[in-house]
Amino acid sequence: MSEEVDVFDALRAPALLVEGGVIRACNPACRSLLGAGVGPGSLEGTPIAAILRHDPVRQPTEAVRCCLGLDGRRVLMASPCGGAPFPVDVEATEAGDGLVLLVFEDARPAERLGGLVSQLGAVYLRDGGRAMVDLSALLEAMAEVFAPLGWYTVVWETRGDHVWLRQVMTPGPVEGELATFVRQMLHRRLDADDAPHLAMLAAQGSAGMLEDVPWRMANVARRRGGEQQAKQVAAQIRAAGLKRSVWASVKVSEGRRFFVIASSPIIAERDLAVVQLFAAQVGATVQHGEVSAINAREQRLAALGQMSALLAHEVRNPLAVMFHAYAQIRRRVGALAPIADLMQMVEEEARRLDKLVNDLVGFAGPTRPRLEDLTLLPLLESSIASLEESVDAVRVELCELPELPPLRADPLLFRQAMTHLLSNAADRAGQHGHVRISAEHVVGKGVRVRVANDGEGLSEDVAARVFEPFFTTKATGSGLGLAVVRRLIEDQGGRVKLDRDEPGVSFSIWLKAVE
Repeated sequence: MSEEVDVFDALRAPALLVEGGVIRACNPACRSLLGAGVGPGSLEGTPIAAILRHDPVRQPTEAVRCCLGLDGRRVLMASPCGGAPFPVDVEATEAGDGLVLLVFEDARPAERLGGLVSQLGAVYLRDGGRAMVDLSALLEAMAEVFAPLGWYTVVWETRGDHVWLRQVMTPGPVEGELATFVRQMLHRRLDADDAPHLAMLAAQGSAGMLEDVPWRMANVARRRGGEQQAKQVAAQIRAAGLKRSVWASVKVSEGRRFFVIASSPIIAERDLAVVQLFAAQVGATVQHGEVSAINAREQRLAALGQMSALLAHEVRNPLAVMFHAYAQIRRRVGALAPIADLMQMVEEEARRLDKLVNDLVGFAGPTRPRLEDLTLLPLLESSIASLEESVDAVRVELCELPELPPLRADPLLFRQAMTHLLSNAADRAGQHGHVRISAEHVVGKGVRVRVANDGEGLSEDVAARVFEPFFTTKATGSGLGLAVVRRLIEDQGGRVKLDRDEPGVSFSIWLKAVE
């Protein structure tokens, strides 16, 4: 039997050999599971009922009667050296000569996982479900769940070729160069080359294990802060015992993905389920928030649509009277009169008010697009020509267009949208700046018309709100120009987006192509 015992001792899973309800052998893995104080041979001759008990919650049976009857069950194991009983899963097999082989799996990680999943689910019920629509509220609540586990949890966002560090959750305060590194990185836009491990994860799949964490983070630190910072960051991460991670990602829109990466000295593959659930919650919260914002926008549009009709009547008529009266006064007093400058001021302000009314009606009023098959070049040329007076100090460059299929669009609505977009680009470019117009055909997606300027790029906060009605960074702007552009393009079945990955400020209009 010595050879059989040698094989038995070599088993990596905790195991017992039992005969007639009495323990005959206990392998090293089982002694390790039972804890310190259980030495070789110390359990031989001990009744199995001394260390195994039925869980009264799951199986209200008083005693362990038959070892084979344990197969496939979860029972409680108690160390003879004391300590609280803990759950184990049991597999029982006849080993011959009246022996029964019991193989155990520690069920504490599984039960802990179940508890964590329940905690993550309960987060959505806190504060009236605010975590369902507010990403910051979700991350704040999750920090309370992960900190007691000793997990270092990081949330990244990727869009195209750019990366943002959105949140860092730690079990305690972070100090030293690592704290400096985190502050430098948080909410700052990085190139994908600065965080190559994220590009690798995106190509690999949706979840898994990540090794060599200190080396990977040191690479990011080296690109952002230099060799000295990289060494110190790697040393701190290594000192914390963070060698490997579990990660999961979720796609929230085209080209946009969130990554959750959790590290701890004892992180294991079984923890992957928790990280995957958290990533799914992040994605659901982001999407839910976007849908809620769209619904709120539609409600505001409905209210503005009703108001715009009244505004058009109540304001445009008095404006028409004002313009007529102004023309009469100017003819009578002449352009050289002492009050000519005041008259010019009145005219400019009246025209600004007239433009505001037109923008509001264009944004909120009903449109009935008449779609036609159109050639793009004449549309662009007429849009540029209509704007020549207001952009005379700005160079508008129309790039040579490739061979493009016809567009399916409304010519009037398209020109209106382009006029607004070119005017916005000229304002951003500033005096003597450049506005560049280009186009391409992407099979299956349609025709893309891109309007870019070489002005200063948008901050993250401004970029997130550029299409929001009445949001403006100009002292005299109405904040409706880009909102009108989106409305006009979407009414034609297209879409308009800010190209965040481009230098300067760039917008793209996508319209259906006749393919």
